[in-house]
Amino acid sequence: VIITYFILLFTLTGWRVFFKLLFRFGLQENEPASRNTLIIGTNIAALSIANKLKIKKNDYHAVFGFISTAHGDIGKKLNGYEIVGSVDNLSKVIKEKKIQEVIFSTEELSYYDIMAIVSANQSEDVEFKLIDTNLNFIVGKTSVTMMDDMPIIDITNNISRPLFRFIKAVFDYSAGLFVLFFIYPFIYLIVKLTNKRNNFRDFILNVPLIFSGKASFVGPDENSARDNLYLGKRGLTGFWFIENMEGGDRKKLDLYYAKNQNIWLDMEILGKTINKMWSGQ
Repeated sequence: VIITYFILLFTLTGWRVFFKLLFRFGLQENEPASRNTLIIGTNIAALSIANKLKIKKNDYHAVFGFISTAHGDIGKKLNGYEIVGSVDNLSKVIKEKKIQEVIFSTEELSYYDIMAIVSANQSEDVEFKLIDTNLNFIVGKTSVTMMDDMPIIDITNNISRPLFRFIKAVFDYSAGLFVLFFIYPFIYLIVKLTNKRNNFRDFILNVPLIFSGKASFVGPDENSARDNLYLGKRGLTGFWFIENMEGGDRKKLDLYYAKNQNIWLDMEILGKTINKMWSGQ
């Protein structure tokens, strides 16, 4: 476990530090490393973000323009800035303009809409960030910097990242094989003989769904890819089971899980699931 932790620590963070040092080496103080930036939104808040980025001295941003939610707005001007695309063709704009940073204003888009856009463009080599002037929500496991009175929050959706999906798949199949050989036969026999089921027995009997690709040990209570927002395969358990939430609250937990998913969180949820099943709550 300790060896795995240090390997993950290097692969997830070490390579970023290495490449930042590599590509910043040799830059002169009067030659700042600029980042080609797009701003999602066309309201006053978005325009304010662009103006503040333009005058920020210690972190140079080259604002290429705005991205609108409506395709018909493309080509319009906002105080000298051009609306260069819409959320539907964001990927194309990122490639053509060689964009390195995309910033959202939460005053025009909901957090759910933002995460849908991030998920749909997860394969692009770009940093997604958001600015919330009121801090009216909590975003887990992010880095936050300040731009005057506005916090800039880096956002990623772990469930869509290739490395996290690979580690999750390895864990699912490894743990699934163990359960299938050493636990599943006994539970199956007990259910056949007694015709009695409970949460734990149903959980074990559903493990074959993992090998058919229809489920994961941990995830939302149904397959989620609505509005291009991938939240993971249906889970045999998840926050929806251990927290007993419904409706909008359950959707928020699904979003939180998709954003913060990692092997340690999966193991924590599995541990709480087993405890809840065995305690009879």
